[in-house]
Amino acid sequence: MSERTKKKNSGIAIALGGVQCEPFDLFLNYRGNRFSLRRQSLQVDSISDGAEGTDSLGAWSEQIVKVLQPAKFAPEQRLIIRRYAELDIAALRLENEIELPMLDTDAVAGISFDLPSAGPGYMTHLFMHEFKSLGPGYFFSTSTFTKRFPENLDGIDWGNFAICQAGGGRYMVMLPTIAHGASARIAVTEGRAGFVSTGLDSSKVYRSIPLGIIATGRDPYQLVKDAFKAAREASGLAFNLREEKPLPDIFKYFGWCSWNAFGQAVKADDLLAMARDMQERSVPVGYFLIDDGWQSVRDAKLTGFDANAEKFPGGLAAVASRLKSEFGVKHVGVWHTLQGYWDGIDPSAPDFAANPQWFWFGRNRRHCPNPMDERGRHFMAEWYRRLRSWGVDFVKVDNQGGFREYFYNMLPQGEAMQKMQANLQNAAKDAGLPIINCMEQHPECYYHYYWSRVGRVNTDFFPEGDEPTKENRDIARRHVQDALYNAFWFQEIVHPDYDMFQTHHSAANCFAALNALSGGPLYTTDVPKKMNLELIRKVTNDDGTLLRADQPGRPCLECITAEPMSGDVPLAAFANVGGSAVVVAMNISDVKKLKAQIKLKGLQLPLAPKYAVYSHFAGTMAIASAGQVLKADLARMQVEVFTVAPVKLRFAPFGLADRFLSPAGIVAFEHALTTISVELSSPGLFAAYSGTKITSVRCGDHEAALVQGKPDAGQYSLKDGLLLVNTPSKRIEITL
Repeated sequence: MSERTKKKNSGIAIALGGVQCEPFDLFLNYRGNRFSLRRQSLQVDSISDGAEGTDSLGAWSEQIVKVLQPAKFAPEQRLIIRRYAELDIAALRLENEIELPMLDTDAVAGISFDLPSAGPGYMTHLFMHEFKSLGPGYFFSTSTFTKRFPENLDGIDWGNFAICQAGGGRYMVMLPTIAHGASARIAVTEGRAGFVSTGLDSSKVYRSIPLGIIATGRDPYQLVKDAFKAAREASGLAFNLREEKPLPDIFKYFGWCSWNAFGQAVKADDLLAMARDMQERSVPVGYFLIDDGWQSVRDAKLTGFDANAEKFPGGLAAVASRLKSEFGVKHVGVWHTLQGYWDGIDPSAPDFAANPQWFWFGRNRRHCPNPMDERGRHFMAEWYRRLRSWGVDFVKVDNQGGFREYFYNMLPQGEAMQKMQANLQNAAKDAGLPIINCMEQHPECYYHYYWSRVGRVNTDFFPEGDEPTKENRDIARRHVQDALYNAFWFQEIVHPDYDMFQTHHSAANCFAALNALSGGPLYTTDVPKKMNLELIRKVTNDDGTLLRADQPGRPCLECITAEPMSGDVPLAAFANVGGSAVVVAMNISDVKKLKAQIKLKGLQLPLAPKYAVYSHFAGTMAIASAGQVLKADLARMQVEVFTVAPVKLRFAPFGLADRFLSPAGIVAFEHALTTISVELSSPGLFAAYSGTKITSVRCGDHEAALVQGKPDAGQYSLKDGLLLVNTPSKRIEITL
């Protein structure tokens, strides 16, 4: 028996790299009774060795903790703990000998822990959407922070991720798992965090009950990655992680969505007017997403495959064709809900009446695509075949969290969603339609993303009026905070979608700068004539492609367990591009002036004697050592973007300084003895640190003129080591 799991005070203690987790309660809801083995009554019969094996995380072994039952008629319970030889990770599940369906509908079983070493942290949890008209359910994720995890989190349910400082420079992560039709979640009761497993179907026999992953380590970014790998191995599911699923090419372009521009009143003429406006203003848009409002519906139910005939004469085919042929829009996508529309599908409608087997009649007395025997796949396949033939190139599938009410006490939630997702994704893959998933941060959804590659990470963007209010600011700051902290863990499954925004919003710089680091789609929902072209240029190349980092942005160490909205720390995210890093820091608190300080050593940069730092909005440069910090004084909803590059041979290229993700503008860089060659993704303002004399600069075939002050096209300047080249060419030759 490993000393890492041992008996203690009649219970057990699980040690994870110096962090000790002691189960406080282990319960099973059986025959309407809650059999709770709290510490004072938890009697460990034995701890024995179980299975052994090897997976993507290395060698593992399991221990079987058999507990004595408080009553003879309660089923035997065994806590199974899978441990890895090289990592401080424990994957937990419960097993029993139940033969009949006698477990509770809403909470099958659970476990809670005392975490005496826990420090500052947060739990990401599902919450009710602001609009009650959407009906009961949990749709989006947000994070609640605490100074000492899990204190002050009592009553927060449906948690899907937690991280805290655990002492000794270590972090601890909690991640629920899913298997065998049941799905776990994180819950906090009586000041203790744990896992509660749910099936939502009391007719199911749950012999093996998933709980979750507990992991500790010093590198929080690798820790989250390893936790998701452990969750995949523990679940036995074949879903792919983000790094195994390339971003669809469509979303490498800047896009536009109709939702906040036109809402449900959207019609073909609106789309064409917006496309015409973009064409006239030379906006390099890559795709249009036609959001809610295009479909044929009655009483909030889908009544046909094609668009509403009154608003879209000629159907989707006509508007898609004109957007592409007349206005140069490369791709067109459409929105729908997982259920078809908000209240499902009308099976008596002409398009559907001949195939009643396509649909499931739910507990809520509504119809949705049938998950059984892939019958719903035939519906999705027919719909997507038609969409593709009409010129649609991708879909946004919304309201995925609204599935529970359809299958409650009819099918186990994990099993129902596994089949729903398989039908959806197989139909989409067959039709060649990439998916943007939305309202989907439920384990039942994302643990079944085998092929699906993009997912929304926050609640909806909300526009503001002509006179922004405090409420507008509060919504905006919550929007960006949720985007970053949800993406921190969700990006292990999908390429994160930070949602659309408007470039004419008062916080547009915050939205755009953070979205530039997202690693996922970047699209706006501007109304005609209001699009801020200068801001669009800061996130795109001239051909409309996005400048991209090596991986999605992550919160900086300074704010990884502290809440930026509190005013204690800035919201700070970083992403690496080659050997450089880009840092976005903003003040999203109510503090009028916030001093941001970001340590360079947390940016995962290559070792160098010194680093050059360029501040985008300030337009200044500084030299720093690895032990120093980035500094900025930020007013409310003000943002600064830093580019940090290691200095080599007395030179450090920043890239396209007129873009937020500057280093991503460097396609090729070569530093020879007396010359430096740079190839850029677009013409623009190239910036670099030079600690040596520059003899000449050529932009393509033309000699650039040296000037004082800000250079115009074909000119360059060099002051206090900051080289600026305003190049009309993608090629620059610098002679030293």
